[in-house]
Amino acid sequence: MDALEIFNFSRYLQWSGSVIIAVACLPHFKTRGTPIKILGVYAITSIVFSLFQEISVQVFANVGINNIGNAFVFLEALLFGLLYLNATKSRKFRNLVVVTISLYCIVYLFAFLFFEHRSYSLIRTSRDLLMLLLALTYFYYLIQKLPEENLLRFPMFWINVAVIFFFSGTFFLSFMVDYLVSVLKNDLAGFWAFRNVFRFSFCLVLAYSGWLDWPAKER
Repeated sequence: MDALEIFNFSRYLQWSGSVIIAVACLPHFKTRGTPIKILGVYAITSIVFSLFQEISVQVFANVGINNIGNAFVFLEALLFGLLYLNATKSRKFRNLVVVTISLYCIVYLFAFLFFEHRSYSLIRTSRDLLMLLLALTYFYYLIQKLPEENLLRFPMFWINVAVIFFFSGTFFLSFMVDYLVSVLKNDLAGFWAFRNVFRFSFCLVLAYSGWLDWPAKER
């Protein structure tokens, strides 16, 4: 299997990860906790955008593929921001979520208005930092409040673990991608294959949190 075949396999693997989240989070939708409902919406959003990207690759020779990815990055930040907004009733934490998401929207807009040549990295790097800030702050909240006696059975604990695990891992790639492409002329196939496999692991942990929220009588 050559590098291109590995990359193509990784694309379908990370797509299947979104399907697994949907399977874990969408059944019994009305009875689920709000964060799990948002994860279900996130899974559907990811599947739809992956489908758009696949159409761009197969039918339109990659035309618009970056714009599709950029739009998904923005929606991903908003959905996880909404998830954290509903994860606790702490006013301080909720205010932090609103402020940081608002700042991200400004950064996203300014990236395309004033730093278009660096926008690909900027919107992804700032998204990664935003997710890490919210996740680490929420971990502090969990330690202080202990909303559940057994955190390992608490869905938000695993969602938080997944967020830290994934977005800390993608931060370096997000930061360096423009440089690698424009200066080193690296097509990044190997990096993106690794990132896709990494995202599949991320999706499995999110799906596990959905399973933990599954109605007990239906397990």
